Amino acid sequence: MIRNYEYTLAGSAYEGAPVITQYAMVLCEGGEMALDIPECLPFVGDWGCASMTHIMDKTSYPLPIALRVVYLSVAERKWYMGEGEISVSLLKELWSNTSSANESEKFEEIVVGMAPYGGLAVWARGLKKQVLVNWFDAVELDAGGPNNITYHKSQTLEICRCYDDLCSPQVRSSLSKEYMNSCMQQYTYRYLVWFDTWLEQEQRWMEEKQSHCEVLFIEDDCSDGCFNRERGDSLLRYHKVGIPRKVVLNYTCDKANYMVCFWMDMEKLHLQFEQVCADNKEAQLDMLVHIDTQANRYELALYKYGMEKPCSMSEDSFQCIVIKNGFEEYRTPNYNKPRGAWSL
Repeated sequence: MIRNYEYTLAGSAYEGAPVITQYAMVLCEGGEMALDIPECLPFVGDWGCASMTHIMDKTSYPLPIALRVVYLSVAERKWYMGEGEISVSLLKELWSNTSSANESEKFEEIVVGMAPYGGLAVWARGLKKQVLVNWFDAVELDAGGPNNITYHKSQTLEICRCYDDLCSPQVRSSLSKEYMNSCMQQYTYRYLVWFDTWLEQEQRWMEEKQSHCEVLFIEDDCSDGCFNRERGDSLLRYHKVGIPRKVVLNYTCDKANYMVCFWMDMEKLHLQFEQVCADNKEAQLDMLVHIDTQANRYELALYKYGMEKPCSMSEDSFQCIVIKNGFEEYRTPNYNKPRGAWSL
């Protein structure tokens, strides 16, 4: 017997790369039901976030097993068609593991992402966590051809001009299929937080653990559209996900509460991950966070077992702000985020 699960269905687009669908649907387990992805004109980013024009009620359906979509990438003026199987076994695992959990810990939405250059993603989304279920390629279509596309090239250009102001210059100038694939590349890593002492004269860290400091929780948002805000210890254990875009660390030190927010330079971090994992994309990595609260010194580094020493990130590869007991304590010289960005 096919079981029903409670969820909503939504679409998503990459930041600065709006898309328009001719049709978008999922086929449900059992083969007797197809659900349309609610239409938006157009779908817009943030990547992985649901793009919708109205609030959808959660209803019980069989879980989706396949995706069928035809969409227009506005920035490229190109049509794509995607068909692929969805990992229903992973969806069942995620929904079953949280069936008796608190409402805030449950998965409640399935999001389909349509990217430029023909990338398609399927995520399971909850309030505290988002998981990538599938990532596969769509094929480019000829807008004037017979492949079920009702718009001719002139009509496609006319449609795209209506939404050109939503397109990011970066999408047209530097974004590529290779870049999208690197964003969706997942690595196995964990966060290690070291409360050490920075020796300014010697320009190095002294591994002298400060027992009066304690990590309370870590949260992150990643390049593959996933996030984890569960505030447990799962991010301190090895897990497979895209590279981090934003990391929030909360800790106590000398009875004061600190929140440290890191925003990564994605191009620099992509290169660093690729260099460290050049010989093995499946290697386990440590994302090291060095902290000396007294010296206002905060550094990041990547380490793989067998390396002579960790690969430190340059000072211009991330931005950082430190909040102590609700007030700003420190920010890196290159920090340029809008006011209050750390609280989002």
